[in-house]
Amino acid sequence: MSTICICSKSCKKRVLTRGRLYAQGHNPNTRKAAIKARKGKPSWNKGLTKKTSPVLQKISDMFKGHGVSNATRELMSAQRTGVCTKAQKAHIVLLGKARVGTHHSEETKRKISEGQKGRKLSAEQVRGMVERRKSQVLPFRNTKPERAVKQFLESYGVKFVHHALVNGSNHRFDFFIPRKNTLIEVDGCYWHVCKAHCPLVKNDWRKSQVIRDLRIDCFAADSCFTLVRIWEHEIKQKDFSKLYFLARKRSFANA
Repeated sequence: MSTICICSKSCKKRVLTRGRLYAQGHNPNTRKAAIKARKGKPSWNKGLTKKTSPVLQKISDMFKGHGVSNATRELMSAQRTGVCTKAQKAHIVLLGKARVGTHHSEETKRKISEGQKGRKLSAEQVRGMVERRKSQVLPFRNTKPERAVKQFLESYGVKFVHHALVNGSNHRFDFFIPRKNTLIEVDGCYWHVCKAHCPLVKNDWRKSQVIRDLRIDCFAADSCFTLVRIWEHEIKQKDFSKLYFLARKRSFANA
């Protein structure tokens, strides 16, 4: 079962619903009116299950055996490996804009959390995930600080590789300048534990991130790479002094 995609009014792509009619094809005004009319009213299937409701059982039976089409599989694979065509990338962006503002309810979050508790992956599954991750280009979209650093490097004519795997590492570095053997990491203040703005607290889960960053630093040093880390707050203040120091070198600026 499929329906028209809602990413834009002119989009005519068919989207497999998989039991959820998330692409009705309504224009924005119609969707807003429908949401307003349903606001505060309980869902028609609240508290019902397949055992107590013949309607839910019928819907479940209707979608049994439905799989993802080959075209959809190809699009998903291309998106994960970073080899999407321009048309596919444009469609993905439009789909993202169409879903802006949609969030899981607290009840849905609780159910997802409970479903993941106690779940353990086998060693074979972990190995498979590691191998698949090597071929992926992550993240799909650059963060705002990364875009600022990219713009700075381009303004100095520096040739770089974005999200690069170097020397057999499983970690993708934000920027790699091959001719100078230099790596650049753009660190968010919260996620990478900036001592000035977001220091560690007791029982902070981010301790694992600190250990991970130290391992990356050791890898860069052991592999004879120059690693430059620039903080998010430095970029917000337009303080690129760490990169200016490198850019002053003529060979680096013309890399």
